[in-house]
Amino acid sequence: MRDIYEEGMARPTIALVMIVGLSLALLWMAVVAFMRARRRTKIAAEEAASLSDPNAPLQEGEIVLSGIVEHAPAHDVAVRVEITQEGTEHESSGSYSHRWTEVDRTTTVSPFYLVLRDKTRVRVEPPKTVEVADDLDHKVLISDKRRIRSAELVPGESLHAHGWLERGGDAEATAGYRDVAWGWLLRPANKRMMLSSHPLGDGLRKRVAFHRRYGMAAVFGFLILQISLLGYYARAFGTVEEATVIDRTVSQYEDSDGHTHYDYLLKLELPGEPTQYTMEVYDDAFASTSKGERLPILRGWGWELGARPTVPGWRLMVGLLLVIALPLIYKLRRVATRPWFRRKVVDKGSGRLTNDTESKE
Repeated sequence: MRDIYEEGMARPTIALVMIVGLSLALLWMAVVAFMRARRRTKIAAEEAASLSDPNAPLQEGEIVLSGIVEHAPAHDVAVRVEITQEGTEHESSGSYSHRWTEVDRTTTVSPFYLVLRDKTRVRVEPPKTVEVADDLDHKVLISDKRRIRSAELVPGESLHAHGWLERGGDAEATAGYRDVAWGWLLRPANKRMMLSSHPLGDGLRKRVAFHRRYGMAAVFGFLILQISLLGYYARAFGTVEEATVIDRTVSQYEDSDGHTHYDYLLKLELPGEPTQYTMEVYDDAFASTSKGERLPILRGWGWELGARPTVPGWRLMVGLLLVIALPLIYKLRRVATRPWFRRKVVDKGSGRLTNDTESKE
């Protein structure tokens, strides 16, 4: 017996590969989204713990500390981020709008101290890649179409710092020549450090909700895909029987553009059933079959032509589009909704560029 499949059905091997691939892709996206949410939940919990008991003893490891910024000796800068923007304006029907677009970013860092509530001084050693969640509240106009916006951590400012706390030497904490004091140091955790003038928890909880939404969307997509494949799974464990070809016909018709199309039809008789079924097949399969020939069918939650389970090609294409579209939307939204320190800063406003006083991100 030869395997012949209904018109529009995917080849069994292709169907199997795509079903496994689509399922794994959706599960992987869910895992990635939930892991991102989990990490942000952990950081928010660390901050909450440090704020709830400011007198708790410090311990080495990943942590969120809250305190007051203090310059280190011989340093007049803790962290400063300067963003250079270029301006453009557009006119439409006499109305003007303008845009300031980031073209360069410079980060200046120096060691500084974070003074905790119990007066413990922690030396913070930020890397060049430090993330500064502070307001861009300084603006300097260089020319009509160029300006600099900046954010800076200044002495006396309240700060929440996420990093890796450890014991280490602090040469600047002593006055003696070549003396080194043993104190607390805050360094990057997994090569990352965040310094924020606002509590980290609020922003982190929003990002947690964002990632969880897309994680749930991936899980929902996975479940819908599996529900749509219940018949496929049932036939995968079904039984192979034989149907008899009792008639072969070719149906001809024209579409609205005058093009001629052909449908290749086989009338089948199934064992133990009085009803005869008409099935459209591919032209090459039709040409190679004859009246009275016995063809394999697969039973299990209905039946289908062929000895191996398959699914309609359009269903696989819908699943493929879902697997492409969902991660793409997730990535685009993840980038677009990032805070300013994790994306290019673009400010928009109405009116002429020269009259700009209040552009908004």
